[in-house]
Amino acid sequence: DTLDAVTTMVVDVQEICNQFPATELSIVLPLVDPSAQYRTRTLELLKNLGRLGMHVYSTDMGVHEGNPMLEVVFVNVNILGDLTKLHEETNLGPLPIVAPREIREEYRSQVKRLDEEKPNACIFYLIEPDRLQQTALALESMFRYFNSVYQYPVILLHEDTFNEIYKRDLLSLLGSDLRDTIEFRLVPTLGLPPGQSLRDVPPRTTCNPERGTIGYRNMCYFLTALVHSHMPEYEWHLRLDTDSIFTVDVGYDIFRFMEEKGAVYGFADISFEHKECTEGLFNLARKFVKSRELEDQFIEYWDENQVFYNNFEISRSSLWFSDLYQDYLQEIINSNGIYKHRWGDAPIKTAFLSISQPLETIHHFRDLGYIHMPFSNKQGAPLHFERPYWIFWDPF
Repeated sequence: DTLDAVTTMVVDVQEICNQFPATELSIVLPLVDPSAQYRTRTLELLKNLGRLGMHVYSTDMGVHEGNPMLEVVFVNVNILGDLTKLHEETNLGPLPIVAPREIREEYRSQVKRLDEEKPNACIFYLIEPDRLQQTALALESMFRYFNSVYQYPVILLHEDTFNEIYKRDLLSLLGSDLRDTIEFRLVPTLGLPPGQSLRDVPPRTTCNPERGTIGYRNMCYFLTALVHSHMPEYEWHLRLDTDSIFTVDVGYDIFRFMEEKGAVYGFADISFEHKECTEGLFNLARKFVKSRELEDQFIEYWDENQVFYNNFEISRSSLWFSDLYQDYLQEIINSNGIYKHRWGDAPIKTAFLSISQPLETIHHFRDLGYIHMPFSNKQGAPLHFERPYWIFWDPF
């Protein structure tokens, strides 16, 4: 059946594209153990699409009726230039689809000619020795689709287990232009807060016991309390994970955008935590508000199981260096919630934002081509030179 479907698709796609020039085409293929014939027919399909000007835009894996599937999205680069021109002439605004190489290169050259000062910003990852290939893919996608234009410093934080051999091996996987932006920074071995004993720490947590190891909770403590102190000279921090993948040109300087909007925190998606993983956290935040006589911001409207999914997290570093956050953090540490309930850095920071920041200072980046499973957003920001495609977040 699969072989027949691909054979039919080769013919149908060619006829459809000839009669109706499409800007975008999505094809879903089953992820089966392919026979030689299946591979041959699929290759024929891709070649036909290439001849028609349909080039691969992005891929995404999923499950349909219990079967693993691969979705491949193509974009017609032959007519994209005409459409872009049409949009400009008719004041329809930017075209929010991927641009062909010549448009991207012209965009990059224009950005490089700008004389304005860049924001004082860095991009950082926490890296491990057993994820070299994954880290290299994440770094290459970030550089290709964003930092090749803007050239922000990239800080790779690591423990002493990530030695010189691992550094050499990782750098050998990267292009020379990307290597020039990278700095390795050693952090102390991840461990418990000062004064805390292993006697107070259960070996596993009720919340997600498979991931509720002491090592994982040490990482949550580090990302909550310590990580930003390792980059104190930068005003803006963009945190990415080693499995954060960009899929299309970002199209604008996200740090400059945050500055111009007056935002302090940006995210790409909202995820959900199990109740066991946030047990008592938001009650602590409410008590903190009352004890400080603060005016809470949006905590009363917030679903306590929702968190800002911070594998993509852009923030003004002063937020985390503030006396208010440091006092809140001390309450978190005193409660032992990280080690008792496995409170993660994402819910801890979300709860803090909900009591300290107005909604208009928090931005949802809906226009990034970005993947961190299970979340994916294939829609990229448009490429144009004056201002980005601003979409403001309305959570209600």
